Amino acid sequence: MMWWNDLWLNEGFAKYIENKGVEAKFPEWGMQDQFVTKTLHEALSLDGTLAAHPIIQTVTNPDQITEIFDTITYSKGASIIRMLEDFLGPENFQTAVTNYLNKFKYRNAVTDDFLTEIDNLNLGIDVKTIMGTWTEQMGLPVVNVEQLDAVTWRLTQKRFFSNPQDYDGVYDDSPFDYKWSIPITYKTSADNRVQREWFSYDQNEGS
Repeated sequence: MMWWNDLWLNEGFAKYIENKGVEAKFPEWGMQDQFVTKTLHEALSLDGTLAAHPIIQTVTNPDQITEIFDTITYSKGASIIRMLEDFLGPENFQTAVTNYLNKFKYRNAVTDDFLTEIDNLNLGIDVKTIMGTWTEQMGLPVVNVEQLDAVTWRLTQKRFFSNPQDYDGVYDDSPFDYKWSIPITYKTSADNRVQREWFSYDQNEGS
């Protein structure tokens, strides 16, 4: 990385890819299932508290360097890379990663460099904004789903806190007002295929 601010892209990637490598060699071990219970849940536990921090941080002194070698950098970083691969599709994800590694194999890089390689695939997704909502603010969303009628549902989102008392606080330090661009996947009784809709950070509600 160019600087410690983007440590997550190095360590989060390593933590995610190590599971994929072992899964390819020993599929019977169920490493991708273990990822959910060990890595994702670990990230959720810390990210739902006031002790969390954004994945991308501004590092200005040596003391801050050691502080970011933590669950957010490793486990949350790996988890959002897993999410990224899911909504891009494995082939697009691998192409972007390959292009990124080849382009920067003798140079330093920042998060934006990787996301630019995804944009270059012209998938029609604003990946930089989507990922910004997950890397530039701490925390995670909880999505509430309300049924309006037989075929219509309303989605709303807010920041999740594991301690109910934390909801009483005022938090105005997020560039996205603690809203996220969320890939919503679902199935219906009429169509058993997995479908995806985007619930953007700048929407008050989705449906």
